[in-house]
Amino acid sequence: MIDTNEYEKMTWETPSDELEDAVGNLLAEVKRLRKENKILAKYMDIVQKYDDALLADGDEDPRWSELYD
Repeated sequence: MIDTNEYEKMTWETPSDELEDAVGNLLAEVKRLRKENKILAKYMDIVQKYDDALLADGDEDPRWSELYD
């Protein structure tokens, strides 16, 4: 994860090479977060599937539901 605080201070007067580096770093971070989001979405689907199956069997184990609270 990158520290975005340094980019918050940039303005349009910031030299273009610094802006290009910042844009490149931020784009890389967006791509990383998208990939992580896809992985987490798959995990959530799996957990939801098993949560539904357990509840259908009458299991009321609260540990699964805590993942969504």
